[in-house]
Formats: sequence, structure tokens, C-alpha cells
Amino acid sequence: MRLLLLILFSPFFSALAFGQSIALLDPILEESIATGNTVETELKVRNNSDHLMRLGVKLNDPFHKSDLISSICIGEECFSQFDALEVTTLHPGEVLRDVRIHFNAGYDELTRELSVTFYDIENPSESLTERFRYHVKDDFPNGILFANEALQISKVYPNPVSNTASIDYALHNLSQAATISVHNILGDRVLNLQLDQAETNLKISTDQLPNGIYFYTLQLNGKGVTTKKFVIRK
Repeated sequence: MRLLLLILFSPFFSALAFGQSIALLDPILEESIATGNTVETELKVRNNSDHLMRLGVKLNDPFHKSDLISSICIGEECFSQFDALEVTTLHPGEVLRDVRIHFNAGYDELTRELSVTFYDIENPSESLTERFRYHVKDDFPNGILFANEALQISKVYPNPVSNTASIDYALHNLSQAATISVHNILGDRVLNLQLDQAETNLKISTDQLPNGIYFYTLQLNGKGVTTKKFVIRK
């Protein structure tokens, strides 16, 4: 019965899809991305109408934080600061293939969402909005917070911590100023610790810190790279 219903209704859904003036062909709406990578989602846009269309695009709910800036790229140009952008003119049935969503995934494990709207500039009611979801996953070896050619650093251990927490690291580049800043759950900074290239271990004393949840951020040259959580339980 279920198969029969699908067969009966499939022409109806096909008619709906065909009735849309704008279509995205084979969109990838959800992806898993390794930390540190650059996201490039290609969008193929087709004019499903019977008339010439001036195609516009709008990036909804973009994010702008440090270098984690979401952009729409058209050919070789990328745009992040715009309300609406005219892309090109499409003939009926024509497909545009050089539009991309672009951003740096960063080093925090989280899910990022944004949506893109394509519309006919001459008739904005003819539009299509799709939402894209990206799951950023840490692909460093177990226990490693961050690693590149300049620095390898472990996560805080033990976690939870009672007396003293440790971070192991190897800093290979003197031009990279690396610090660990610690904030309480209210967002107040309680510690700011410099990584010394001559050392390989950083101690975090909990003597002056009450029990609770804390967040530590790795900063390179003053720019936050990644943030993790640890718990003090004495």
C-alpha cells in the first residue's frame, strides 16, 4: 500500500517541483566537515520558468566571526557584505553552475546553518530558499586540541580536574604568539597563560578557582582558534 501511494503521489510532487520558477539541482543540504577545512558547496541553479530571468541571490543569517566569514562566490569573486546581489540573466531552462557557498569551518566542533535565497529580480515572489547545515567535526588524534606546522597542543587533562590541570604542547615557530585564556561560565576571563617555546607543559592551578564549568581558548597571535570546556571538581 505504501509503495502504491508513493507511485500515485509522485506525479503530483513532480508537478510541484516543475511548477517552481527556480530550482537547485542535486543540492547537498547537509554535510560533515573536518575542522580546519574550507567549505565549498557548489550550487547549480536552473531557470524553470518560460521567460528570461534576472537572477538575484541573498545569503540569509550569515556569520561573521574572526575569519569564519560566510560568503557567496560567483566565479572567482566572493561576497560577504551584501543584502541582495544580482548574479546573471538566465534564459528559460538555462543552468547556472558557478555559484558556491564558501567559509572556513574553524576548529570548534559545532553545527553551522545558513540559508540562501534565489529570486527573480523582476518578480521577487518567484523565489527559492534552501537551508544548508554543516556539522564541523574534530579530526585530530585523540587528546589533541590543535595541530599545525607551528604548534601541537593537547586538550586539558585530567578533566574533571581537582588540583592542577595540564596541557602538553610543542611550539615550533617563534613568530606565533600562543596563549591559553580561561573564562568562567559567565564569560569573565580568570586566567591568561602564555605558552613558552622553551617549555612543553603548561600547568593550570585551580587554587583560586571555585568548582564549576570553565572554557579555555587557544589564541594564536591574539586570534581565538578553538574553545573547549573543562570542569573543576575539588
